[in-house]
Amino acid sequence: MKCLIVISVAFLQTFLCSVLLSQAVFNSATDVVVITDDFSSGVSASLNIDTGSPAILNSFDSITIHALNHNYAGDLRASITHTPTGKSAILFDRPGSGSLGTSSDFTTGDFTFEFGALQIIEDVAPLSNLAPGIYAPASQTPSNEVGSGAGPGTNDALVDFLSFAGIDPNGEWLLEISDNKFTDTGSFAGFSITLNYVPVLQLMEVAQTKNQQALAAVLDPLVVAGGNSADLNDFFSELTKLTDDEVRSALDQMSPRYLGMIPQVFASHNSAQTQNIWNRLVQVRRSQGTPTHSVNLNFRDGNGNQDSSVSTQRIAPTGPTGLAPQSEEQEWGLYTIGTGQTGDVDDTNESVGFDFQTTGINVGADYYINKQLVAGVTLGYSSGDAELDDNGGQVDTDSLKVGVYTTYFEDGSSEKISGWYVNAYLGGGYNEYDFERTVNAGTISQTAKGDSKGYELNSVIGGGYDYQLGDATIVGLITSLRYDRLWVDDYSESGAGSLGLDVDDQDLDSLRSDLGVRVAYSVVAIDDIIWHWGAQASWQHEFMDTENTVKARLVNGASASFNTDVNQDISADTLSLGASLSGEISTQLSVGVAYFAEINEDYTSNTLNFSIAYRF
Repeated sequence: MKCLIVISVAFLQTFLCSVLLSQAVFNSATDVVVITDDFSSGVSASLNIDTGSPAILNSFDSITIHALNHNYAGDLRASITHTPTGKSAILFDRPGSGSLGTSSDFTTGDFTFEFGALQIIEDVAPLSNLAPGIYAPASQTPSNEVGSGAGPGTNDALVDFLSFAGIDPNGEWLLEISDNKFTDTGSFAGFSITLNYVPVLQLMEVAQTKNQQALAAVLDPLVVAGGNSADLNDFFSELTKLTDDEVRSALDQMSPRYLGMIPQVFASHNSAQTQNIWNRLVQVRRSQGTPTHSVNLNFRDGNGNQDSSVSTQRIAPTGPTGLAPQSEEQEWGLYTIGTGQTGDVDDTNESVGFDFQTTGINVGADYYINKQLVAGVTLGYSSGDAELDDNGGQVDTDSLKVGVYTTYFEDGSSEKISGWYVNAYLGGGYNEYDFERTVNAGTISQTAKGDSKGYELNSVIGGGYDYQLGDATIVGLITSLRYDRLWVDDYSESGAGSLGLDVDDQDLDSLRSDLGVRVAYSVVAIDDIIWHWGAQASWQHEFMDTENTVKARLVNGASASFNTDVNQDISADTLSLGASLSGEISTQLSVGVAYFAEINEDYTSNTLNFSIAYRF
């Protein structure tokens, strides 16, 4: 695992103490280079450093000139330059005084220049010949410039070893030595450099998914630029201790990926809501003796015997029903439906899977306008939560929905119960969200929290055709088209310091078709309760499966914005299966239970509901 560090020159000395540095010695070629006499342009040797990755230089520890010799030290000037950045430092500059400098010799050997060494050539040269050893480099000042080799001010841009701190040490380093007076000669045999540096992990090189890459593109400049908050610096520091896989996990945790759970939960919940309304409309049409009316057994003659005059309208087996005739027409219906839903979404190449669960209740009332048209209103509340499989985030949702619906169907007065019908629903909702995002990176464990609200629009139109087989069985075609739109407001996370996010608003669209078949069967059981069994299977297709992105940034504008793709890349095609059982306890009271499942190659959901209805 490579290291990663935030560079800020003022911060460098303290921050690097917590990071393991790499120290290495890099050697140039050892060919002997003759120092050309009286040649102010000088001669050079080069060294190309390759640390294996981008790096940050903590300190330029030392440079050693090997086998340096010259019999007039005052002639020589030496500097080391990092060619890619142009930064240079003077090692020595014609030691001595006057226009000629000192006449002391460089005695053949290795001369090392190390920042903070106890002696400098400028001090030793006037007193004796210069022996191989360790010397401090000479910082450039005009007083160091003598003779004709360099005019005053020419090299003011050259500074000491500290100037190298913070650069990437990779690339060419050039040692230049010039002889600025005639007569005396010398040579050297290459050089070596000792560096302390931090190999930098470029997050973009580690990132694999497009969400990781989008975030890495924002964080990489912060890594190099420095000046970040303590929270962010601690986060970057911890990344230096992680494996590549762990860094990728940390990048995932820094994005609002939990928002990717909302679209599927939204779609599955609305599928369940549609089934609830459609089931209610089956009951409505049944009570009118229409094509989906499973039974109409509410009549006896005066002696308590079955009235054969209505037997042709019955789908249930013949025989006593135990039900007294209705004395007046019933125009109103009231009902309540309790719903529980669970779902499991699989991992994909781009995102982690999640589980979700929702419970809710709907109440409603409908009015029988005539024998073919019924309209109603429904009000529902639900509460649910969804959690990423890696425990990296959670979304809690509370929803309040209201809608109106209607069904129009072919007159059910014929003896054979067959015909078509049309259903419609239009509604909306208000949602409140609580978000949690967990960031675990090394010793860092933070939980960012946020809350938001939003609205939704729901609309469905559907219909079908039912055909009666025998006295008690119905088969039919069912179809529908549902459009839903969801808006989620922007919000800011709190509780995680500088690791929190400001998240922009988003909107989602879903357009889903449904085409399938249904079968129903009715029977009169003990205590004259009429039981209705039903089953259905349909194929759903999602048309609006385009990519959906959310824009976010670190809180307080600490970073540029980045996009997170919150599309779970779920297959557009889903198999829907359902089964139901309801019982007519009396001419006015009925109860029921229904189960529905959505089976997709990327997710499954299961919905169970219980209902009770009263007609008067």
